[in-house]
Amino acid sequence: ISFLCNLLDDVNFKITTVTLEIFGLLVDKLNLGVKPYLKPIVSALTKRLGDLKYVIKQENLRVLMQLMNILSPKPILMHLYDGLEHKNSRVREETLNVIIASLLTFPTYEFDLGHLCEIIAPTLADAKPRVRQAALEAFAVLAQSMGPGRLQPLVSAVDSVELGKDGDGVMAAVQARLARRQLPRLGTDGLVEYATPPPASARSRSSTGSSAQAHQGADTEWILNAPGAQGSSSSARDRPESEDFLSRSTPGPLPTGGIDGITPQPRRYFSAGRARNKLPWEEGRGDKEEEG
Repeated sequence: ISFLCNLLDDVNFKITTVTLEIFGLLVDKLNLGVKPYLKPIVSALTKRLGDLKYVIKQENLRVLMQLMNILSPKPILMHLYDGLEHKNSRVREETLNVIIASLLTFPTYEFDLGHLCEIIAPTLADAKPRVRQAALEAFAVLAQSMGPGRLQPLVSAVDSVELGKDGDGVMAAVQARLARRQLPRLGTDGLVEYATPPPASARSRSSTGSSAQAHQGADTEWILNAPGAQGSSSSARDRPESEDFLSRSTPGPLPTGGIDGITPQPRRYFSAGRARNKLPWEEGRGDKEEEG
């Protein structure tokens, strides 16, 4: 195991690819016997999550999902969480994508969803836009998995970021992302595909016109201009576009009919209301409870 872990650090593409294939065969052969070696294996795989080569990303995810199939997602994710604090932003981004892939693949009872919210929440305020987008996508899947009426752990986790340094506006961003009522999905290659494309920079948005306008909102503004990000000068909540999106988004839960059946929903122009610590679909439910 130690020898294979060292081989994963090799700069040669072919050696890395073959090593990942050997890991897959070894995991399959050991089955439950792989548990004592889980920490060094996951640690070695995590370091290669930032690799830009498509084949390595695909094979790496395949081995991680193979481990989850054998041992359940929980123990693998426990050792994977270190990747969320890795100095390489690509590793942080792909660690979130692995978490998303696991949530899209395995039943909800295999996870401690509240704990996942706490672990992922700090990445909402990451310095890199791609990491912030991955975090928002992860929270969309978490909200779907938890279901309406069971979202207090998610709200609390986001609120803790909101109240921290450079967190002003993150709750509005999460609300806007969930109000889109779209989930990421797994492509035919097993890799995560986001529901919305990565937002363009302010300069490119001004040149692309109406096609870019369709995806604007508090979530895309947060991805591009979070307070702690380089070049950002104001909170997403302070921006008129962010408020405009929230006031025009339709309240309601994310679809509950499974991942495969989710299709983009046309935007309807009803007011959702905006409570600081509530998500879009909880407004009406909270009013009914007060009347009762």
